[in-house]
Amino acid sequence: MKNQMQCILEYIAIALMVLNIVGYALHKSISCIALFGVGAYIARCFSKNLTINIFAGLLVSNVFFGCSSLREGLGLAALAAGFQKVVDVSEEKAKEEKAKEAKEAKEKEKEEKEKTDASQ
Repeated sequence: MKNQMQCILEYIAIALMVLNIVGYALHKSISCIALFGVGAYIARCFSKNLTINIFAGLLVSNVFFGCSSLREGLGLAALAAGFQKVVDVSEEKAKEEKAKEAKEAKEKEKEEKEKTDASQ
């Protein structure tokens, strides 16, 4: 049972490794791929367990990749633009509703005026 669980964990680690390397390749982040290799190699110097080596390399490269992809204020401009778009749409809808209400009120007044003229 223990050997089977180790085998499953090793396959999971390999799958995660492949997915991360493909992701780094898609982002054209060669430095993260190299950092993964260096991290896995350094872990191999301390442990011969493949699963631990892969997870150590993933940890090092993901910390580097995650920290290097953070940029201060990156989402604020997009957030402000999106918020302004929502405000503009809301203002347009409010104007349309007011125009519709005014039109309905004029039609109602016109109908009432016609009724009073017809009754006289």
